[in-house]
Amino acid sequence: MYQRAIKLPNINDVYAFHKRINEVSCDVDLVSENFHYTVDAKSLMGILSMNLTSTVIIRAITNEEKIMHQIDKIIKDMHIEGDME
Repeated sequence: MYQRAIKLPNINDVYAFHKRINEVSCDVDLVSENFHYTVDAKSLMGILSMNLTSTVIIRAITNEEKIMHQIDKIIKDMHIEGDME
């Protein structure tokens, strides 16, 4: 399983993230900081329904290194890495 903290501080980041994450070939979720709320990261409406003022967790159920590196590249390119507490 792949899991990292990210921040999507503005609407432009949300749209860019949504576009790029849809290129990933596995299921990807966003999980609220307190782990009470999970949405499909490929759903724009799901992303917009989250509290994006705080860090969210990106989670992919995969063991494929290629996919993990692809998600890492998206996070790095967009400068959206957050702190996992």
